[in-house]
Amino acid sequence: MENFKILFPAGYNITEISADNIDVNVLLSNGFFLFCYIFTISNIKNLMNTADLL
Repeated sequence: MENFKILFPAGYNITEISADNIDVNVLLSNGFFLFCYIFTISNIKNLMNTADLL
């Protein structure tokens, strides 16, 4: 099994547990670096509604 480290570049500060998102970086032991964004369904709906206003 490969070792890895999870990093939160903006810190771990969730204000609304049911409607929020967070950036996550994963550093693997072989030097690969992965980026991902984790969203709740409510947050995606909110972002889509906000985009319609632009």
